Amino acid sequence: MEKNISGKQQQGGAFSSFKLFWLRCLLISVWVMLGIPAAGYPYYFYEKEETRTPNEIRRAEIADLYAGYKRLQFQNAKEVTVAEALKSLKNKKTILVDVRTQKEQDVSQIPFAVTQKDFEQDKDKYLGYVIINYCTIGSRSGRYTKKLMKEGYKAYNLIGGILLWAHEGQPLVRDNKATKKLHVYQEKWSLAPEGYEAVY
Repeated sequence: MEKNISGKQQQGGAFSSFKLFWLRCLLISVWVMLGIPAAGYPYYFYEKEETRTPNEIRRAEIADLYAGYKRLQFQNAKEVTVAEALKSLKNKKTILVDVRTQKEQDVSQIPFAVTQKDFEQDKDKYLGYVIINYCTIGSRSGRYTKKLMKEGYKAYNLIGGILLWAHEGQPLVRDNKATKKLHVYQEKWSLAPEGYEAVY
């Protein structure tokens, strides 16, 4: 009889140890999910050091924003980089069209660009031209490029717009004079290069 009782006690002890083990596992899982370090299981969190310059961070943000707008609004629109635009502008049959508002244009523009309003007034004249459209970041100009392509024009969107143009070290003008002032349309797009005054 004593042997049977002792055997049952051993079985009960083993069962209790098994339950205790799984209870500890459960508690550790809950602590981890809640972000609470469990005793005996220290967690160390290190903040990753940012090695990029402020301008590199802004350029990356511009690229990400542009990619998102393109995916949603003008996926099939043709596009050019700043370098490709500069090369194309050496050709007399290339025109740069600023599709932003008058308020934005009054702050600064890319040299030799024409406004969308002026372009539209004599649009047929440019049927054989390469038309490079730009806005702040490429969203509005991307939609306009898509529209012109459907109408049979050789239209291209400037990737990253006037923001990336400035980041590439290209000039902006106001009343035919160089300026470091740039209208960024909205606070979200306040990604002008260092040394520029952003307006929105």
